[in-house]
Amino acid sequence: MPPNPILTSQIQIKLDGTVIQHDLLTKLVSVIVDQHTYLPGMFALTFFDTDLRLLDRGPFDLTKRVTISGEKEDGTSFPLIDGEITALEPSFNEGMIAEFVVRGYDKSHRLFRETKNRAFVNIKDSDLASQFAGAAGLSAVVDATSIVYDNLIQDNNAARLAYRVRVLRSRWTPVFPQAANQRCKRLPDLGAGPAILPTPDDPGRAGQ
Repeated sequence: MPPNPILTSQIQIKLDGTVIQHDLLTKLVSVIVDQHTYLPGMFALTFFDTDLRLLDRGPFDLTKRVTISGEKEDGTSFPLIDGEITALEPSFNEGMIAEFVVRGYDKSHRLFRETKNRAFVNIKDSDLASQFAGAAGLSAVVDATSIVYDNLIQDNNAARLAYRVRVLRSRWTPVFPQAANQRCKRLPDLGAGPAILPTPDDPGRAGQ
């Protein structure tokens, strides 16, 4: 937790760039936003939907853009997540209470969804990162690398995993500060030393 956490009692939700209507907001039960440095950010919106109107008539639909923001004490807003809807779920609880759950991720989740076998010829790591991002509809901000490889292979895995392998080998640290942007920053040269494999507790470390 940050040393000075921001507390907010106001949440703003936009659907395809338009703030959702007040009558819909009154049905809101909970908002969950989960951010991660190396994994896609996710959100879950839960609404009361006793007559299943939201399920049958919308306005939520798959792939629609969802932007969630909080509000500070001074009235200024700060972004929590900018993503897209990937699942719509009715939930029937005890007492026949029906709820409607809207789930989604930021757009970096697209890098996990399709496995491929392909080769890249005469390419740099930074160009490869840009290609992966562009194919997923993301805008990449990448620190340029200088080494040109004769060929690199994506061996039946998702772009994000193939990209992660290159990150470990070329000593980058990838972060996803916004839904539509990814950042690849070159780590400082620590000099020669023993190879260090990444661990679940420290996934960002690569061989020195």
